[in-house]
Amino acid sequence: GLHVSATAFGLTPGEVVGVVRRAAVAGVAVQPLSMFRVGDEARSGLVVGYGAIDVADVDEGMRRLRGAVRDA
Repeated sequence: GLHVSATAFGLTPGEVVGVVRRAAVAGVAVQPLSMFRVGDEARSGLVVGYGAIDVADVDEGMRRLRGAVRDA
C-alpha cells in the first residue's frame, strides 16, 4: 500500500498513541510511527495509509485526523 509518515513535533510517543485512539473513534485508521522503530529510540509521529482511500474522502479524513491531533 501507499503510506506517508508525519513527524509529530511537540508530542511524545505516548501522546501520539492517544491521537491514534481518538482518530480511530473518528473513523480514521492511522498507526504510531513508534511501532516501526529499530532500536530503543521511539520517534513521535504517525503513519498514514492512503492507497485504498477514494480521493473524494481524503479531505474529510484529514479534517478528522486534524481534530484528533488538536485534542492532544
